[in-house]
Amino acid sequence: MAKEFKINPNIQEAETLPAEFYRSAEIFDAIKEKVFLKTWQWVGDENLVPFTETV
Repeated sequence: MAKEFKINPNIQEAETLPAEFYRSAEIFDAIKEKVFLKTWQWVGDENLVPFTETV
């Protein structure tokens, strides 16, 4: 991701990220690679797991 976004740690001074962050295909691809490809993300309905400890 070429662009760097700064987030103020003081929530009272922090602002919303610019629209580019939400609309850019390049940024979206970078986030997918840096966040979601490192770990498994389980997505599904609870009906897919009928018994406890079956996943």
